[in-house]
Amino acid sequence: MINDGTVIPAPAIGTKWEFVLTPTQPKLIDGSEATEKKFERTYDGTSTFAALDDIPQGVYELTGSKLDGAGGRTPLAFSKTPPYTASVPIAFPVYAGSGGTQPTDESVNFDPR
Repeated sequence: MINDGTVIPAPAIGTKWEFVLTPTQPKLIDGSEATEKKFERTYDGTSTFAALDDIPQGVYELTGSKLDGAGGRTPLAFSKTPPYTASVPIAFPVYAGSGGTQPTDESVNFDPR
């Protein structure tokens, strides 16, 4: 369900998306160059299919596209809270519980149509 109450049907198993994290600063916390990260995810029917792991510490802008089998792309819309927009900022600080990183935001929703 989208935050405005619109119900979105579940995507078909096997639907593919590409998520892109673009750094908002030129350097990471360790001084190394910040680079764009791309992740392709395939819907498997679970709620955790789109988890993004092993992200270097930093602040990023999240964008993405639904991929079709012919190489076409449909931009996704993202939201932490309404309204949905073409991108959202997201931070990945060190997560003390694991020694890895985890986004500071509890979740980011996207419209998977």
